[in-house]
Amino acid sequence: MLKYLLQADGLVAAALENSVRKFAHANELDKHVVLDFGCGTMPYRPIFTSAGARYIGADIDGAPDLRIEADQPLPLTNESMNFVVSFQVLEHVREVPRYLEETRRVLTRDGRLFLSTHGVWPYHPHPTDYWRWTQDGLRETLEQAGFVILRITPLCGPAAWLAMFPMLAAKKLLGPASVLLAPANFLVNVLALTADCLTPNTIRDTNAAVYAVEAERCR
Repeated sequence: MLKYLLQADGLVAAALENSVRKFAHANELDKHVVLDFGCGTMPYRPIFTSAGARYIGADIDGAPDLRIEADQPLPLTNESMNFVVSFQVLEHVREVPRYLEETRRVLTRDGRLFLSTHGVWPYHPHPTDYWRWTQDGLRETLEQAGFVILRITPLCGPAAWLAMFPMLAAKKLLGPASVLLAPANFLVNVLALTADCLTPNTIRDTNAAVYAVEAERCR
C-alpha cells in the first residue's frame, strides 16, 4: 500500500489492485486459462499465476505473450478462455463493440469477464483516449454485447479524485522531476482516502474514477 501512496494516482491504483485480488480469490482459477486482453506491462500476472492460473497477456505492442493486431480478431479459437480480464483498456479502444464481441467469442460458456475502466479521469492517450462511462452506460454497453452483469464496484468517488487531480496535473507538468512530489502525494492520498470514506455511497457510486465490473458470458 505504501508504494501506491507515494504515487499521484495511488489511491486508485491501490483500490484496483485490491479488486483484482478479490476477483482472483473469489473464483476457482487453478488450471484455468486467463486472457489479459490489452495487458500492457502485465502488472497483475503474479496475482493470477499464484492462484494456479495459466495467464496469457495479449497486446498490440510491448512484450506480450500473444501479439495481436488492432481492430483484428484474436488469434484464438472460440470458447477457449475460462476468464478474460481487461484493466483500464476500454477507454482506449476505438471499436468497443468489436472488442467486447471478441471477448465474448473466446470465453467459454459461462466464462467470466473482469473489466475495469474510467468513469471520471483526465485525458491520457495510449495512443488515443476515446471514452468515459457512467455506471448505467457501462452496464448497458456490456449487456448489449452479450454479458450478464454480476456486480459493478465503483472505485474512488468525487471527493477522492478531486484531491488527486491537482497532483496528476503537477506530475504531467514536471515530468521526470515529479519524483520530488512523493511526500505531497502521500499526504494527498491519505486525505483522499479519508474523504472517500466520508462520501455517501449514493454520491461515490455514481461518480467514481473507475468502475470494476464482473460479468458472465450469456450462453
